[in-house]
Amino acid sequence: MVCATAATGYVLRPEHFQQTQHFQRSPDFQRSQHVTAPVVVVDLAVPRDVDPDVAALPGVSLVDLELLAEALRADKIDATDEAAVAEIVAAEVAAYRTLLRGADVAPTVAALRARADGRGHRRAATGCASAAPS
Repeated sequence: MVCATAATGYVLRPEHFQQTQHFQRSPDFQRSQHVTAPVVVVDLAVPRDVDPDVAALPGVSLVDLELLAEALRADKIDATDEAAVAEIVAAEVAAYRTLLRGADVAPTVAALRARADGRGHRRAATGCASAAPS
């Protein structure tokens, strides 16, 4: 699960995670057991979308930007790799912002188109009426 919103508070909290359990049969089909399906949550939001307490839940792995930054520092990625990562992130952020801007203006554009269509129909009707023989 990937979470990346513009929310100012936590979007996902521990109570939102109900462990998915299912029966798994042994290879010989003689016995079954409850198995919890693992969940990986990637929180890419700033500020965080996922409550850090989610990481303490059994079967849940939480990866956030802080953890990614620590991993990058630990691996001592060279400047070339770091620049490539920064470029990719910047491009994705720009694309996301463009998407958000489009969502903001879509209702206005639709209203303007509807208004323009209404004027066009009225002009066409007026033109047809004036062109009709008397």
